[in-house]
Amino acid sequence: MSSQTIIRAVPDPVDQTQGGGAPSADYAALMMDYASGALTPAERLVVAAHAQMQPAALVLIEAAEAVGGSLLEEIEPAEMSAACLTRGRSRPRRPARRNNVEARVALAQSAPDALHWGWIAPGIRRHKLPIAGAALLRVAAGRAAPSHDHGGQELTLVLRGALVDEHGVHRPGEIVFAGPGLAHAPKAAEEGECVCLISMSGSWRLADWRHRLAARFFAS
Repeated sequence: MSSQTIIRAVPDPVDQTQGGGAPSADYAALMMDYASGALTPAERLVVAAHAQMQPAALVLIEAAEAVGGSLLEEIEPAEMSAACLTRGRSRPRRPARRNNVEARVALAQSAPDALHWGWIAPGIRRHKLPIAGAALLRVAAGRAAPSHDHGGQELTLVLRGALVDEHGVHRPGEIVFAGPGLAHAPKAAEEGECVCLISMSGSWRLADWRHRLAARFFAS
């Protein structure tokens, strides 16, 4: 996906820019990456939440999983060594935290006041999640995020309200992709606050030095 790609997935996830009736290539690629396990944990969280809000996304995910399963069946199986099995059994299990994260995402969508939000810029607050690169953002009505570009790719899922940028208005359940080098300053619609779930493979690079300075003091 290019740095200028904007994915807008609506009830039927089609390419709105081309007016087509089939999923856009970028959107289909994102669902395939999810099905194949190619996404980061933060990106998987965003896509999973999107699929819960837009059941049509499950159609693409299930289709991609079916293709992957058929390809695996064609691969000649290899015998696993005893040493490999022993290492697998001896690995400590990581504490389960997915349910806790999913509960926080659900609260952000239905009752954001129930969560703790830290200040990152005027009218913009963040709730950190225990997954690297994942966070919830709460943007006041009409407030724009500080102008920034990206050190990596960013996925934004609108959970509540509406997000506005030069490409249009993004509503609940829609995913917006911003690739490395894309500079923008999306804002919440005037009629109400916007709550989003985001994943970032690199950090924001804020254009204004005052925002960069404030972010250092208030990051938490």
